[in-house]
Amino acid sequence: MRNYKEPRSAEIRLDILELIKKIVADGGTRTPTEVQLAERLGVSRTMIRDCLDVLEQDGYVNRIHGVGTIINKDVVNTICRLDLEESLYDMIRHAGAEPELLSVKYEELKANEMIAEKLNIEVNSNLIKISQVIGAGEIPVIYCMDYIPYTPEFKSGEDFADNFISIYELLTDLGKNELHLDLTELFAGIIDEELSDIMKLPVNTPILCTSEVAYDIFGEPELYTEEYFREDILHHRVLHKKVL
Repeated sequence: MRNYKEPRSAEIRLDILELIKKIVADGGTRTPTEVQLAERLGVSRTMIRDCLDVLEQDGYVNRIHGVGTIINKDVVNTICRLDLEESLYDMIRHAGAEPELLSVKYEELKANEMIAEKLNIEVNSNLIKISQVIGAGEIPVIYCMDYIPYTPEFKSGEDFADNFISIYELLTDLGKNELHLDLTELFAGIIDEELSDIMKLPVNTPILCTSEVAYDIFGEPELYTEEYFREDILHHRVLHKKVL
């Protein structure tokens, strides 16, 4: 989950998206003009145009020359999208619940063959594993396990959970390069006894799983993540735009 301050353009883009949601709720189908949006939000028309470009790339709107900006209401009303970069906390918020960090812990372990291959390190290299359970209130919704190569700069202790903000803040504190992109695999899993205890679901319940490798700007893997999502609360979709 990214907790650092978003750039101004991202803030304006979110403001426009919130306005679009209100327009859809009121039965509208188009956004105000670029000039009207610029005046309303107190920014330049260029910034508005750039923000609308991103919103169009994300599928929220279609911009048609001579017609205006048409809103894709079904996309706007989609709660969880796996094709967008958003925090685990925002996923839960978009599902209409208040996210809460139910538990977080760390452990030091050795890399097995699979994780070593994902992180491009030697088998049995030292690792740091951060496990989080994020809930909708007290209901466990997401179980996340982050793996990063061990570094002496890592500071553990009894107050680790109290001081933990996010894996991205931790990577920054450890002097790692900023993450640039990630590759994610999706697969169907089955709740075993360990996951049953964590997610409070019956054994053999189907569950959505992802495994993700995050890379820095130089293409080097910095982080490997495994996540489990409770689909009776989070209903994920993926948007595919047609290439003409």
